[in-house]
Amino acid sequence: MDRTAQGLRPRFVTAEPPTDADIAAVVQKISHRVMRMLRRLGYLAADLDTPVATGHDPLVDDAPELARTMAASVQQRLAFGERTGQQVRRIDAGFGPEGERPLLSGARCASVHGFSLHAHTQVPAPRRDQWERLLRYTARGAVSLERLEHDAHGDLVDTFTHPWSDGTTGIRRSPVELLEQRAALVPLPRVHLVRSGGCLASHRHLRGAIIPTPRQPGRDEEATDTGAPRWTWARLLKRVLALALARCPWCQRGALRMIAASTHGEGIRQLLQPLHLSADPPPIAPARVRQAAFAWSSA
Repeated sequence: MDRTAQGLRPRFVTAEPPTDADIAAVVQKISHRVMRMLRRLGYLAADLDTPVATGHDPLVDDAPELARTMAASVQQRLAFGERTGQQVRRIDAGFGPEGERPLLSGARCASVHGFSLHAHTQVPAPRRDQWERLLRYTARGAVSLERLEHDAHGDLVDTFTHPWSDGTTGIRRSPVELLEQRAALVPLPRVHLVRSGGCLASHRHLRGAIIPTPRQPGRDEEATDTGAPRWTWARLLKRVLALALARCPWCQRGALRMIAASTHGEGIRQLLQPLHLSADPPPIAPARVRQAAFAWSSA
């Protein structure tokens, strides 16, 4: 019987890791459901078994340049510049179509119809350091500046640490092509960037019983007094930007705390003027600035 139906807290139990066949079945199901949704939304023809695009794309009307850039990025082609419509220049690579059946390219890793799933990474529950390392890896930048070099022709060469399965060891782009690749990563307008599913979804009744509490190991000690499971702003700035704003800048041992907050303009001005800091706030810009359409040049 369900533990929540009995009024008990949910409990995570150790399960057997998925097999290669399980991963192939999952990615096969994902591809079918995504294709079905695209047909329902009108992006693919509904009366054909093979995926055929209908040309329906609302993004073309709202942001045609962004739609063109993203479409070319998915096809491994270029949307602008002197090499418009051509494929991205790879180094030591071959271009070959993948099979229609799931292709197992590694342990617990499968791909089919352009969809790929990698489920071989496992992090034990107590190893929060491995959790953080995995999150930092997934949140890394799209281009590593350490591996980006200029060649004799003025192009930018991005060398990979590990070759791809087709033999690709790097990608060569011009500066404009690199900017186009970064522009394809711009999030779509009015789309949530963070989504939680399963028991962590915002409206699931299990969310309150699963999210960490302030008294569990690994949480911020300073947040236990407030009863909030979130880290304080000073602790977040220290973790992300390595700025210890809560430490005394003179003795480097004592902790700073807020003693007062001024919301009146005259009081703020009297505090900032002796420090030779600007007392005038920056102008507030609208949330969404409407600019004239930029004329992209294909030359």
